[in-house]
Amino acid sequence: MRENLVLSQQDADMKHAADEAECDAEIYGYNRRIDFASNEITESSNEISALSATRAFLEGEIESK
Repeated sequence: MRENLVLSQQDADMKHAADEAECDAEIYGYNRRIDFASNEITESSNEISALSATRAFLEGEIESK
């Protein structure tokens, strides 16, 4: 009976290690996606700021003519 319990524990430990490795891989993938999305947000915000400034300039040009 003890041998059976030891084997069961070893199987459970191996499954736990495999599950943990899978979770770590998923977390890494999600963090990469979050980093990519954050960069996209930053780049888009910068582009919005630049385009807003251009728009304001062009509106001023239109009003002066």
